[in-house]
Amino acid sequence: MTPVQMGDWPLTGRDAELRAVEAALAADGGGVAIVGVAGVGKTRLAREALGRWSARGRDHEWVVATRAAASIPFGALSHLLPDSMWSAGSRVALLARVIERVASRTAQGPLLAVVDDAHLLDEPSAALLHQLAARRLVVPLLTVRHGEPGNDAVAALNRETTLRLRVEPLPPGAVDALLDQALGRQIDPISRRALHRLAGGNPLMLRELLADARETGALVRRNGVWRWRGTVPGGARVAELVAARLRGLSPATRQVLEMIACGEPLALALLGRLAGPAAIEAAERSGMAVVERSGARVALRLAHPLYAEALRAGLPVTRARVIWDRLAGALAEGPRRRRDDAFLAGVWRLRSGTAGRPADLVEAAEKAISRFELGLAEQLARAARDCGAGADADWLLARILSFQGRGREAVAVLPATSEPTREPPVAQAVTRALILYWGLGRTHEAEQALGQARSCDPDPGHARLSDGASGPARSSDPVPASYRPAPDGSGEAAGVPGAGGSDVLGSVEGQDRTGEAESTRSWILLFDGRCRSALQVAGKVLDLPEASEQAVVWAAMAGAMAAGLLGRPDLARPIAERGVRLAEAHAGRLPWARAQAGYGLCFALHASGRLAEAAEVAEAGHRAAVASDAGMMTAVWAGFRGIVAKSRGDLHAAQAALRVAVMLLEEDDTYGLVRVCLGELAGAVALTGDAAGAREWLARADEHDGAANRIFEPRILLSRAWVEAAGGMRTAAAGLAERAADLARDTEQPAMEAVCLYDAARLGASRRVRARLSAVAAATPLTLAPHLSAAATALAADDFVALDQAARAFADHGHLLLAAEAARAAANAYLRSGRGPRARPMLERATVLAETCAAARTPLLEEHGLSAVLTRREREVARLAGGLPSREIAARLGLSVNTVNNTLARVYTKLGVTGRGELAEIFSALGGRDA
Repeated sequence: MTPVQMGDWPLTGRDAELRAVEAALAADGGGVAIVGVAGVGKTRLAREALGRWSARGRDHEWVVATRAAASIPFGALSHLLPDSMWSAGSRVALLARVIERVASRTAQGPLLAVVDDAHLLDEPSAALLHQLAARRLVVPLLTVRHGEPGNDAVAALNRETTLRLRVEPLPPGAVDALLDQALGRQIDPISRRALHRLAGGNPLMLRELLADARETGALVRRNGVWRWRGTVPGGARVAELVAARLRGLSPATRQVLEMIACGEPLALALLGRLAGPAAIEAAERSGMAVVERSGARVALRLAHPLYAEALRAGLPVTRARVIWDRLAGALAEGPRRRRDDAFLAGVWRLRSGTAGRPADLVEAAEKAISRFELGLAEQLARAARDCGAGADADWLLARILSFQGRGREAVAVLPATSEPTREPPVAQAVTRALILYWGLGRTHEAEQALGQARSCDPDPGHARLSDGASGPARSSDPVPASYRPAPDGSGEAAGVPGAGGSDVLGSVEGQDRTGEAESTRSWILLFDGRCRSALQVAGKVLDLPEASEQAVVWAAMAGAMAAGLLGRPDLARPIAERGVRLAEAHAGRLPWARAQAGYGLCFALHASGRLAEAAEVAEAGHRAAVASDAGMMTAVWAGFRGIVAKSRGDLHAAQAALRVAVMLLEEDDTYGLVRVCLGELAGAVALTGDAAGAREWLARADEHDGAANRIFEPRILLSRAWVEAAGGMRTAAAGLAERAADLARDTEQPAMEAVCLYDAARLGASRRVRARLSAVAAATPLTLAPHLSAAATALAADDFVALDQAARAFADHGHLLLAAEAARAAANAYLRSGRGPRARPMLERATVLAETCAAARTPLLEEHGLSAVLTRREREVARLAGGLPSREIAARLGLSVNTVNNTLARVYTKLGVTGRGELAEIFSALGGRDA
């Protein structure tokens, strides 16, 4: 797919403005002046108004004013003048002749005189138009650039218009519509946000941006998703637009704008050390720079985001380096009062190419990590190494490379010897363990690295794990003490240490990195498929009153995920919510914490079958990640959105979200998640019946095979089962689903084991798996497993009543695809039992549910090829009849009341029901709430 031609864009987001212009023109009053900045869409709006004027058979003239024509009297209106020559002395006669000619064209009413860029009209042309408007021979429709002065005649013409309409930048929804028109809906959210920011609601800027990107390759399409990868190249269309605004400015003014572009938002006090007040004032008066205030701080930025991009792109390298060097020097001269001053000092020194203080570069790199700018962080860390920062920079760079999923490179820069650094031993152990496990898949060595940090942990009494690594011994009761059921048997979590008080939310500055090694070990245990040990280790950290905030957040994520996979949502929620509360309280210092705690909660909710709640958490997390421009964080949330949508049966939404996740993770994959997202995408495609497409995605997943993340292998194997099923190999597919269940059992995931077993039942092995599924359900009563077990048993017994109940239960939990399959199976069972009339309402329920999963092609949906009972119109009426009277149904659907009543009579006959109450029961199939 290639972007459409930008000229094909419809007028978008201007409905209110167009209505206002039409109303003013229809009144044949003094006309309209459309005012706005360059490129905001004034001309496009005028053309649309002109089109509607012409459609009513009214005459018009289109006049384009230019700077060149402004130097010639009547230059803009030369096409209206008589062909014969005229002299200055005959100007009155000339005007009379023009008025006469225009008057001859007004049989249908005044002409519409559209003047584009009216501020550029020469004075005689403006005076002539004023005369024509005063005689009501023309209705002027002017487009005027905001802030551009015109001559006195233009001012008079402008003043006397009936409507002066200020056109503001397009709202976000309209920009989205233009992007969708140009690129389709598949553009990753980080790129969409970047294009929003750069365009600033200006459709001309957006059009030129996309045209430039198409030519330079800055806009690429991978996995069916568009990705913006570039900045604005110098000399391109956008740069030319900016250059046009710079013409006529003095060199001193332009230099001020260049400094603002390199440092925006640039503090006025700092700029004042580098430029005189006259040049700064001239820059502001030019309309290219604007002042923004934040408390007592006054700063300047360029009036449009693309001005800065284009100015920086057009600067020669040497000139840009000089500017950044001057900015860094001016910053060093004054006191550093603001939190970002050290970051700016490091970045400006980096871009100037001059050697800065190593400590500044290291601090700036740390700040870049917290701002999710890993590419910039890497540049700063490498610069710090080059400046002699030593082991501090080595550890920092290794950590950054591990965040980017570049484990082998990270290992290569780790210091070979232990020497004193600002990186505490616990932090070093954590960094080394993350690299060894997720970068290289060396689980045992990763745990050993964390074991070496025991001397920094306040709880040295560890047993040995079975593989020899330091840690707590396995226990039959993995529940941490603080989260065991209350003694009264209520099942509620016991008191969480410090819940709601200062022990949880208060500062633990000075407590070093207590608990961080153990909380990291809980992650490794979790992702390695040792959920019970992960929960136990996480619980030990959560029980430590002196644990650092970061350790608590990490432990909360691992503990919540482990509890959810173990089938304990009652335990997972309070653990996750503790992490969420702490993350929100320290969002500025722990910018990743909110997402990490949210991952744990979302994963636990999904594992427990609570799709509506999981979807709500995933949507909120995704919005926050996109707003932070955090690519890897956005990718993880996109993956969650896709997995939840797949479970729901919305396969189009699932594929769209998972494609975004894959595309972003292939750039930054700290935790090796691209494999699981590719596997889930293969499964989502397979559920649509596209075997070939599913095999391609699965092959790509296999390319990322590694030793880490055993926890996800059952999911990938289950997707492989559905790929086989899409190819017609259902027996083999059922066997793979059972093997996936075995793997889920081996990795201590009973909730996932139940899902795998039920998928085997869906693929034809219900008799073989029902006993085992029943045992899993008995062990995990708070998950979806009991409903899965009941449905599998009903499939094996062809029990229409139990299948009907299963369909309702699945719908109530939001598993609409499972509900549609169970309802279809129930209809088949009714037919096989000779209860044809009872089958019809159940079949209609199945049809309603299947419509929400329209792309799905599964064996249970296709079995016997049953067709819907009602026509589309009958179904529309029947759906509404459960809650609305016939008159309201008729009004909503544009029918007569008699037609509605006659349609309902046919529905009653076809479904074998007697009233609206029974219809309401049939069409209440769409649940989506969690039990």
